[in-house]
Amino acid sequence: MRARRLHRATLAGLLVLPLLGVAGCGTDHPALTRDEATQQSQRLVQDIAQVFGQAEVINPKTLSVSCDSLFGNSGEVRYISGAFNIQLSLEADAATFRTVRDHWTGLGWKVVEDQYKQETRSGAVSLKDPDDGTNFTLVSTNSPHLLAVLSSSACYRETDRGDRN
Repeated sequence: MRARRLHRATLAGLLVLPLLGVAGCGTDHPALTRDEATQQSQRLVQDIAQVFGQAEVINPKTLSVSCDSLFGNSGEVRYISGAFNIQLSLEADAATFRTVRDHWTGLGWKVVEDQYKQETRSGAVSLKDPDDGTNFTLVSTNSPHLLAVLSSSACYRETDRGDRN
């Protein structure tokens, strides 16, 4: 039952990202292909998991989303919206979120959101790459050993109608 709730939360995250307008479309001349954008999204979450050492990425989900609101109604410019869970060996706490924030800001990423509530042991940190608009939010879940990552890749230009899945 718990796994089903987490799975639903992951899928809900995929649906919410496009509504929030967090697309990584930082340019009106996207240079990526869909495969490159998908790989970028998958590498990003693996890199986040590596910051924790012994952590495993589970329940990966990606979806191609139109950047229509930014580039008109053609649907040709898209980004990859990703929702992932990271299984931790230790319980997440304030230091968990600080570690991710400090690591990514050290790489030049900008903090969009950073919060942690000790009384509920819940937190979120959102960061964005100022160069290409790639971004992610790391949030706590109802399990102290499981974090959720919602991400948006840089944009890519659709080359084939098959790119819209």
